[in-house]
Amino acid sequence: MDGYYESKSAALIELDSKKYTPNLAGFLSTCEKNYYLSKKIVESVGALEKKGEQCTFGLAYNNDQSGIVTCTLLEVSVHTVTVEFKQHHPVSEWLPGTCFVVRMYHDAELAEVVEFQGKKHIAVKHAYPNRNMFQRDEKSQHNEFFFDWLQFCMEFGQRLERFNVS
Repeated sequence: MDGYYESKSAALIELDSKKYTPNLAGFLSTCEKNYYLSKKIVESVGALEKKGEQCTFGLAYNNDQSGIVTCTLLEVSVHTVTVEFKQHHPVSEWLPGTCFVVRMYHDAELAEVVEFQGKKHIAVKHAYPNRNMFQRDEKSQHNEFFFDWLQFCMEFGQRLERFNVS
């Protein structure tokens, strides 16, 4: 049995010693797609211009209420805005909502996730294994998940007038 554990720990050391190099082109491509989709969603339900303004829409998947999304403008500057996208589940209170805080760079036409589920300052790469159990490419994964979520919103989003919130 000792040989089994020695080989496992050697494999972990080997895994940790492999250097992770972020895919910058892929990351920027995802951020660019996130910018266009998030801008399209926010503009279609109501333009956000001042800090604190909100717009809301519903999600219906398979004729089922999948949640209500609230977009809140948190910060406004000359070239950037920070928007919070929060999905609430009205039919199940025990299910936690999804929350992204996204910084949109208008000059570069990029949008990146700066906070996900309350976790701020996501590093581009992490040592692995680590105390917080982050993957090496955690930031890229958050941005890719945001892109998938935006596509879901584009496909199944509905104005609240057509969404039964009773």
